Amino acid sequence: MGLAHQSSLVAAVLATLLFYGFLDDRSAYIRWGMYSHAIILVLAPLVAAAFFWLFQKPGWARAALAGLGLGFGTSVHILFPLVVAPAVVGAAIPMFKRTDRSWVLFASIAVVLGLLVNLHWIVPFPEFRDSIAQVPMLGHFPGGPAALLFRALSWTYALSNVICLVGLAGLPSFAQERGSMAAACSATGAAGLLFLGTVGSSLPILETIEPGRFLDGVAFFLLPPAADATYRWLSGRKDRLAVAVGVLLVVAYPSLRNWALVVGPEGRGAFIVWDEDTGNESLPTEVTLLVQLLRTVTTPQARIMIEDADHLGKNQHAYGYTHLPALFPHVVGRELIGGPMECSRLAHHFVDFTSGRAFGREIDDFDDDELKGYLDLYNVGWIVAWSDVSRRNLDRRPFVRRLKTVGKYVLFEVDGVRSFGLDQPEILLACALGQARLIFTI
Repeated sequence: MGLAHQSSLVAAVLATLLFYGFLDDRSAYIRWGMYSHAIILVLAPLVAAAFFWLFQKPGWARAALAGLGLGFGTSVHILFPLVVAPAVVGAAIPMFKRTDRSWVLFASIAVVLGLLVNLHWIVPFPEFRDSIAQVPMLGHFPGGPAALLFRALSWTYALSNVICLVGLAGLPSFAQERGSMAAACSATGAAGLLFLGTVGSSLPILETIEPGRFLDGVAFFLLPPAADATYRWLSGRKDRLAVAVGVLLVVAYPSLRNWALVVGPEGRGAFIVWDEDTGNESLPTEVTLLVQLLRTVTTPQARIMIEDADHLGKNQHAYGYTHLPALFPHVVGRELIGGPMECSRLAHHFVDFTSGRAFGREIDDFDDDELKGYLDLYNVGWIVAWSDVSRRNLDRRPFVRRLKTVGKYVLFEVDGVRSFGLDQPEILLACALGQARLIFTI
């Protein structure tokens, strides 16, 4: 957005630290495997800058760059256009004062190109609408905009908060030196995500996209004026450099700490598990023992029905602040029923077993014949339950018996013939990532 080379270097340093901040408290989406959300928040200012560059001097090459950037961002995450739109609109507003409107044509070409790049999934998308189930969801930030802003001002977000403050303070001089269009692009991009993240979190029409998470992108859009202001403040004043580095180390501590965890000698990388309530950075012992138990006690002849935690209740993340049950088929080597998580918007989430609910109903609402019918239908040989409701319910079922207790987790065995084939116990189901096949052992 018109930054000088020196200011761009400062912006690169701050952006790197800010990105590693995603590995801290805001890393929830990364811990749940949703890397695309973190990527688009970093990518959005770059694509907005490409449109800014296009508006300055319209042309085919710049339109192609902006269009491909828009297309790539949308392919990473379907909500990318929503994230980048405020900044692009902000950069376009000053352009209406000009008599030459060729920028409108080339901007339209860029948008169409971004659409064409994604036709491979946009065209068949309507055919899969029936596979999307609407589930009640309040998002991760209850309490309204005020509570969300208060949370965002906590120590964990010190780096992004300082970048926002410096960026806002530097906007007037940034507009004077780099132009009103650059300042408008940065300011409207930040303001749009701030509005979406706070006010949007209280609007029922937007709750299913969890708009509170977009607050993470505000600091990225204010990086250009913040970097420009920081460089001008340091320029020619070596005595200020030590102060700036000291402040940066203090506010960037969470980012630096987690960067060390990722690249450090233990090499845990993406497998960091951080319980924000206890500060624990590893899986609870009982979860590890449960995995070992399932490997040794169960067999591939039937599925394991494992109780997950509800997404919004007080017991969410019952497996060490992770959605680990989604990985159980891989780490245990058995087929599971349920998942991927309680709030999934897929129609097959009917088979979820979550916080005392199974097959779309409270588990206490089933009589013995109904529940046994479902267990036989899905070839369930074992059940893992952790909630009091589920454990009490299964204890009184005549066709279920306790095998082992590990902490709060109880492994039950289900009576009956175990087979993935009709009247053929010798048929096994072998699955791996991306494939499933039947094995005939006779």
